[in-house]
Amino acid sequence: MSRPRRQAQAPSREIVDAVASREASLRRLQRLAGDFAEGRLEASEAQRELVDSLLHCRALSLDVVEAFEKWRLAGSRGGDNLG
Repeated sequence: MSRPRRQAQAPSREIVDAVASREASLRRLQRLAGDFAEGRLEASEAQRELVDSLLHCRALSLDVVEAFEKWRLAGSRGGDNLG
């Protein structure tokens, strides 16, 4: 699954953006689970939506890890920090 590349920005900004995107994805998963639990979503539709959302959340989790790695490497060269 390929992910679109983001424009170059400060490593600390990339972390903030990546974490915010992942948190939004987690909220979507919670909404889907709630919709299914309360009967507002058919099982087959819930399965499809949850799998798609989990895959998307996984990709966003990798973005978070990559952003932290980029920040860490920039920090070892005197780059910006999170503070």
